[in-house]
Amino acid sequence: MFVSMVVVALTVAQTALSERWLHAYAAVIVSSMVLYGVLEIMICVAGLLSGSAPREGLVGLGYDNYRLLNHVQTAAIPLAALAAIRPDGTRLLRAGARVALATWFALLIFSGGRGTELGLAIGLGAAAWVSGRHILPGLRQLLFGAASGVLLYLAVYRGLPWLFGLPDPQSLLDRVRDGNSVFARLVLWKWAGGAILEAPWVGIGPMHLAQRWNDDAAHPHNVYLQVAAEWGLAMLVVCLALIGRGLLRMVEAVRRSTVEDSRKAEGAMLLVAGSAVLMDGGVSGNFVMPMSQMWIALVAGLGLAWLGRGAADRLVVTGRVFGSSCFALCALLSCWVLVDQKVEISDMSAHLKQVNTQFPSPRSNPRFWSHGWF
Repeated sequence: MFVSMVVVALTVAQTALSERWLHAYAAVIVSSMVLYGVLEIMICVAGLLSGSAPREGLVGLGYDNYRLLNHVQTAAIPLAALAAIRPDGTRLLRAGARVALATWFALLIFSGGRGTELGLAIGLGAAAWVSGRHILPGLRQLLFGAASGVLLYLAVYRGLPWLFGLPDPQSLLDRVRDGNSVFARLVLWKWAGGAILEAPWVGIGPMHLAQRWNDDAAHPHNVYLQVAAEWGLAMLVVCLALIGRGLLRMVEAVRRSTVEDSRKAEGAMLLVAGSAVLMDGGVSGNFVMPMSQMWIALVAGLGLAWLGRGAADRLVVTGRVFGSSCFALCALLSCWVLVDQKVEISDMSAHLKQVNTQFPSPRSNPRFWSHGWF
């Protein structure tokens, strides 16, 4: 899975070296955000006009949990601001980016994505410290989007329910939130810490935290603790060294005096996106969920492309060799897993019946945090 994320990031880096492809990425990011944000707002308004308050299930439509939408927002919101400040962007693209920011900030406020809000705040602070005044173009777009999002939130999620005499949708959402989520994270982090002590050098194995049944989650909501627990402290050091090296290169490039202002502003927003993702990863599962994984790979690829043609080309060539080798290895491993699991696959209903007998769960689809074992 992580090999695939690296290959995706390198592919984005290679293609984004072309201005035509870079503009295409910006257009896809903005248009998808606009369509999703407007759809969410329209569904809420339609429900209110029909006399029913928005339900929690319609927040983050298409996501199993609206927190997974928050994970995507951590990466997507800075990228929308980046699209809004591109010097070669069309008027339509910049207008779409502002609409995307307004609707997604309204959804963020309504859903109360604390990890995303914290990540964006720290990302902005770090990028401002590094880039100085060059953060201002992107910051203006983010502030405009946040202010517009607040107004949209007040109008749609507070004003309309009051106008129609309906229950406050915010209170409906608050009821489904776990008020002890901070305490639950501490429990999960302690759980991961115990796994680290059990096997500090090589870890207990990928996804093996999910093998141990618990009532809370399949992962510790902290990617650093998860890597340390499942892959070992040595792997965590390697990962942090690679991430730190990439961030330092970004910082050096942003600070370089020979880089023009517009390029520095773009680099500053990419630093915001990367820092926000890394911060959010310390309090959530954004590195675990497929949709946010794709957006994280997109941020990494755009950052590599921004660093420069030479550096990106070397990384892409390395990535092709790395990716081809890993693809062959993964194909062999997949065949082995299919052969090894043929008994379960041939009679899945009997397997699930056995699982449900030992670990009763109301869900019919196997989920690590419900069934607790492979």
